[in-house]
Amino acid sequence: MMRHSIWRASTSAVLLSSMRMSTQRSLNTAAAPLSFGTTVVVEDKKGRKHLVELEEGGVYQCHAGVVEHEEIAKRGVGSTVRTNKNASLFITRPTLEKYTLLMPREATPIYPKDAVAVVGMLDVTPGDRVLEAGSGSGAMSLWLARAVGTSGSVVSFEPRYNTYKLAIRNFERWNHILERYGKLSENAIKSGAKREYEVEVEEGSTPDFSHIVESTPTLKRKEQAEHCDGEDENEEVRSADIVREDEDGEAKWEKVLVTETKPLEWRNAFLTPQSVKEGEFDAALIDMMEPWMSLDALAKGLKPSGKAVMITPNIMQIMNLRKVLNMHRPSYPLIVTKVVEITHRKWMVDPPHIARPAVVQHQQGHTGFLVEVQKKAKFRQFSDDRDDDVHS
Repeated sequence: MMRHSIWRASTSAVLLSSMRMSTQRSLNTAAAPLSFGTTVVVEDKKGRKHLVELEEGGVYQCHAGVVEHEEIAKRGVGSTVRTNKNASLFITRPTLEKYTLLMPREATPIYPKDAVAVVGMLDVTPGDRVLEAGSGSGAMSLWLARAVGTSGSVVSFEPRYNTYKLAIRNFERWNHILERYGKLSENAIKSGAKREYEVEVEEGSTPDFSHIVESTPTLKRKEQAEHCDGEDENEEVRSADIVREDEDGEAKWEKVLVTETKPLEWRNAFLTPQSVKEGEFDAALIDMMEPWMSLDALAKGLKPSGKAVMITPNIMQIMNLRKVLNMHRPSYPLIVTKVVEITHRKWMVDPPHIARPAVVQHQQGHTGFLVEVQKKAKFRQFSDDRDDDVHS
């Protein structure tokens, strides 16, 4: 009994001491004011978040009331502001996790829990060259670009023109946010110079990028030493200039639009074997409705032992993928090594008595399956060699 009393007394003393120290630190750390044009995350007491770009004379409106952008700019990030209804709003700097959930999108996003798992499964490191098929709104492209760094590159294919342009805008806005908060190095800003050009495609063929030389784009080129912010007046390429439909309504490629915002290279095209070079990529991410359509490109483009992760919302897509691999086993040096589903469970912790999982409405349910595929090196196969897929 005496030991418990001594332990409680010492714990109380430690907590009181830490509270005093934190109070002293908080008195000495005031938030720096923000300039107009800076993007912040505004969060209410129920955890609802919004991306807000501060404008001179601007006003933020929500169910909790109204607050002027000037007031948010004066307080800075890490501070709390009050609306005209006396509701409190917490102001923070956008993180990549928050940005990918709040940025504009046209399809279901790849959630941070899956994105982090993908980067880990692919073992992406600075300097790697990564293939992405299915840019979507660009969420996974941002996670991959952060992993490869300025010394690596990500080549992302997206056949839908509107989605392709949205992904580029989201990437540029994120770089603009990093630059505003001093999180983007000068080298990264310069390497983020954007150039855009078109590649001619012969009638009846699929886009072929193997002949592209960086110094000689085929149509137009735009370079600048500083980061591009917003729409550029020279961007006049329209969807009709790139893909036209024949009499049967089928897509017929005439030109393919390529936009480079290093370390990301965006291609407004379908992924085909002609789009990649032999052993060009260290890793790949496939986010397609029919992931088995990427097998030819993966078999050609991945380095030996290179990994690809396929994101699929439906288990039947994985069944079909396995059927295709089993039917064409000699043709594809690819094996399925892992099929996982990432779960994320929120908890409510409120001392002294509450410590339990959060209510169902606040939990994140099924978002997709992750299928890990690995490329085998070419070798002479003997009769006693096993060629079965590995499951873990």
